[in-house]
Amino acid sequence: MKRLALAAPLVAAAASAWACPVCFGGEETTLRAYWWSTLMLSLLPFGVIGTIGGVGWVLLRRRPEGESAS
Repeated sequence: MKRLALAAPLVAAAASAWACPVCFGGEETTLRAYWWSTLMLSLLPFGVIGTIGGVGWVLLRRRPEGESAS
């Protein structure tokens, strides 16, 4: 009985999940904007890591031949 009393508010609050504009309707332009922003934020870490790696690679290639890394 105690579990039912704890689960009841969660079940009642589930109706607010239908307000998600991406999953359950919305205008086409809004859905497209959410999709593009999700894609860009998902690819952002790869861009940051690639940029850091690329800058490091260029700096190592510019170093004179006789100079050591340490």
